[in-house]
Amino acid sequence: MSGSVVKKELRTTRTSAAPAKPSQTVAGVALVVAVLVVYWPVYRASYIIDDDINITANPTLLNVAGLKRIWFEPGAVQQYYPVVYTTYWMEYRLWGSAPLGYHLVNVLLHAVNVLLLWQVLLRLQVPGAWLAAALFALHPVEVETVAWVSERKNVLSLTLALAALVCYLRFAPADDERASSTRGAWRWYALALVLFVAALLSKTVVVTLPAVLVVIYWWRRGRFLARDIVPLLPMFALSLLLGLAGMWLERNHVGAVGDEWSLTFAERFLVAGRGLWFQLGKLFWPAPLVFFYPRWTVDASQWWQWLWPIAALLAPIGLWLMRNKIGRGSLAAYLIYVGVLLPALGFINVYFHLFSYVADHFQYHASPAIFAWVAAAMTLLASRGTTHSAGSADIATSAVVPAGGRGLWWASGTAAVLLLLAGLTMRAAALYRDEETLFRDTIAKNPTSWIAWSNLGLALGAQGRHDEALEMLARALELDAGKSRVHYNYAKLLLDRGETRGFSPGDLEQAIQHFGEAGRLEEHWAAPHVGLGAARLRQQQFAAARDSLQDALAREPENVDALYTLGLLCIEEKEFSQAEQFLTHAVRLDPGRVAARLALGRVLAERGEMAKAAEEFAAAVALRQDDVAAWTELAVTRMKLGQVDSAVECFREIARLQPNSLDAQNNLRAVLEYQRQHAAGVPPTAAGPGK
Repeated sequence: MSGSVVKKELRTTRTSAAPAKPSQTVAGVALVVAVLVVYWPVYRASYIIDDDINITANPTLLNVAGLKRIWFEPGAVQQYYPVVYTTYWMEYRLWGSAPLGYHLVNVLLHAVNVLLLWQVLLRLQVPGAWLAAALFALHPVEVETVAWVSERKNVLSLTLALAALVCYLRFAPADDERASSTRGAWRWYALALVLFVAALLSKTVVVTLPAVLVVIYWWRRGRFLARDIVPLLPMFALSLLLGLAGMWLERNHVGAVGDEWSLTFAERFLVAGRGLWFQLGKLFWPAPLVFFYPRWTVDASQWWQWLWPIAALLAPIGLWLMRNKIGRGSLAAYLIYVGVLLPALGFINVYFHLFSYVADHFQYHASPAIFAWVAAAMTLLASRGTTHSAGSADIATSAVVPAGGRGLWWASGTAAVLLLLAGLTMRAAALYRDEETLFRDTIAKNPTSWIAWSNLGLALGAQGRHDEALEMLARALELDAGKSRVHYNYAKLLLDRGETRGFSPGDLEQAIQHFGEAGRLEEHWAAPHVGLGAARLRQQQFAAARDSLQDALAREPENVDALYTLGLLCIEEKEFSQAEQFLTHAVRLDPGRVAARLALGRVLAERGEMAKAAEEFAAAVALRQDDVAAWTELAVTRMKLGQVDSAVECFREIARLQPNSLDAQNNLRAVLEYQRQHAAGVPPTAAGPGK
């Protein structure tokens, strides 16, 4: 259908009444229910990549001191997004580290985003607003964000950004006639600023929000004035400030620096152009969806690679030239989509680009612009010849509704599309059940992904399937031997396997070799030096182990693994005073590290500080209530302190945890006899356990 026909149809006089619309309440409930249903598989999902760093192994979630670190110590958590980590901290108080609650909050935030998007589009009088929201709700490209707990930053930042947008449009409506009557509602402006700051502190990708508002004003009015720009200046300033801070942290804390990001501007231009069209294509043909897409080779000497960015530049020019025929809405949608996607397109360093230049979660914020354009176009095309808004030539602003027989076909086709998307989303969500499922699917679709093979190896290793895990990591090394993370993971698994079932000849030497290669490839990274220290400690090479661990602390002074391993080294060398210092520091930084608390308790007991030792053992038991070693240490220490009744309860728990252990049952009988004689004032005839 040509643009001139669209204009002609939209300028005719209304001849039929629009069918009655369902109430907004029913429509909104339908959107929420749809989200809750299609993401049903996520409620049974466990954690995946990075979720351990953010939730299960995040010491800042354990206490109030951790909350303070989240806000005032950049680097205390993976990324400086304090609003996001505050939500994790609050949820940890409610359901600990159980994954269901975190997944459910992500899904609910997505549902809120769907409702907010719908309300924004209604306020902007976009036809098909509900359909656009439904596409956003049900499209499978959004699954990566919603089903991945660590992408809380994506869903939460969009919630806050859309809420800020709603408030700002209340302060300064996009329509001239409404703007003149409502301007001056400064409370809405203040609330919009607060929400925008909160959004920036959730994920800095929302720096584009003030630019989005500029495009909206131009789209609705065909111009923007000083009165539109001046109130946005504080937002632009905040975007610049926090955007630069985010870029610095991405490079210097997250680690997005090195050869993998050493691209020329021309090469970054090529990455951006191809990435734009690749991700846009996934909105129209969401198959296959892959957690790690292939990372293509950038080569400025290949002429065809320039076609992508050239097309990206020509598209807005063409839409501008056609604006009098098709309206400004198409260009506005394109500009908003590209602008919001821009921070992830490659012009600035993004750590995920180490694995792939594109990802589904990159376009969670940008995709609603395309869904709004598609829904508006579908609605207007279906309504040709039935209903219209007089005097409008813009397919993205005319408030038209399909009617009659055409409306029935439109409704049936739309329902079929939404049902298809819902099915694809449910299937995609099921892949996030666990890491093994997700990364096996990734490998099936992209067998050249070294990071997928590596992560699958880590997942299998966590299940104790060390031999299979090492095979996966060996395959990752075959694909790319220049990745420090793969060398580190391979060496770490060798150590884990040895600690579990004993070291085979050459295991430690091989681990040392791979730890060393990982450290050489990524010199600023502390973890390989910790691994070297642990392996050399196992070899009884104490001086070399100490040097490696000190190297780790030189790179990261508060590395808990390095402090803990140094504590173990000092225990081996009978330097209990130094061991206490290192282990105390480790426990302070990570109060949930059970192994560190047990080691500290043993050091304190060795030094005769039995009461303090009992406190550490009790803390270890509280953190891991099925840890027999912790219960045993606590029981023996309480016996030595003369706390017989408390010790008896500990031995009862040990016997309960080990119902088939003869030693556990014998120890319980012995301590019960000791308790009976002690209570009767009779000198015990035999020493109780631990005496």
